[in-house]
Amino acid sequence: MYNDSRIQQYRDNQLANHLIDLVDEIPILYKCPGCCEQFEESEVKPFKMHDLHGNKELNYCLDCIEYYKSENL
Repeated sequence: MYNDSRIQQYRDNQLANHLIDLVDEIPILYKCPGCCEQFEESEVKPFKMHDLHGNKELNYCLDCIEYYKSENL
């Protein structure tokens, strides 16, 4: 009986660790206020577009930033 409870505890711990790993693997997505698409953190960066969104610095996708720079700078 003692071994059965240790085996069950081991299995429960393994499942708990696996569930934690599953949660950690889901990337956080950011919605670009320019194109309204969702991107991972590495695909956005803080940028201030002076004529949009009240001159606030927001996380825009790299494509929107490049487009804004090409049209306004």
